[in-house]
Amino acid sequence: MTERLGFTETVSFALGGIIGGGIFAVLGVVAQVAGPTAWIAYLVTGIVVMATGYS
Repeated sequence: MTERLGFTETVSFALGGIIGGGIFAVLGVVAQVAGPTAWIAYLVTGIVVMATGYS
């Protein structure tokens, strides 16, 4: 049996690639700007994301 990707699967796959690639691209920019304190930037971002998800 041959399985095929439908519209939903294809869109999900494309969005996942775009979002994932964006995360790695931003990681380099944050590391360049924040330097060794980049982990603080991600900690603060994580707190904001959790608060947004909770709301």
